[in-house]
Amino acid sequence: MCILRFFTREAFSAHRTKEILAKLKLVDVNVQDLSTEVCYHVELAEGCDYLNINQIKILQWLLSSPLQPHALRNESMYKLINDDQIIIEIGPRFNFSTADSSNSVQICESVGLHDVVRLEVSTRFLITFNQAKSVSKK
Repeated sequence: MCILRFFTREAFSAHRTKEILAKLKLVDVNVQDLSTEVCYHVELAEGCDYLNINQIKILQWLLSSPLQPHALRNESMYKLINDDQIIIEIGPRFNFSTADSSNSVQICESVGLHDVVRLEVSTRFLITFNQAKSVSKK
């Protein structure tokens, strides 16, 4: 088993991101900025090297937006964060497979990607504060 991850910027529209930022500022006045990304978790039955380059291109085509085909990346844009930033990831739940995952796997099978056994999506939030934050991990 192997899980490949693909990322795309802006999980929400600019308007929705501003709404979420406004709500965060109500909770903590030190919140300065908000950025989001979507993470696709693709579970393969075999190892990560099992897919050939053409299969990876098909998978990337399935996951990318038709309006921004090159927005899909292999790495998170949040690789380096500062002391005044935190990342919060919501989803996926790995203890069960969602209906969306089942539908996505069927689509993958229909285009010849038979090794994809699960495809889940999560939303990642990068929250920037006015000053460094101390966050406890629970």
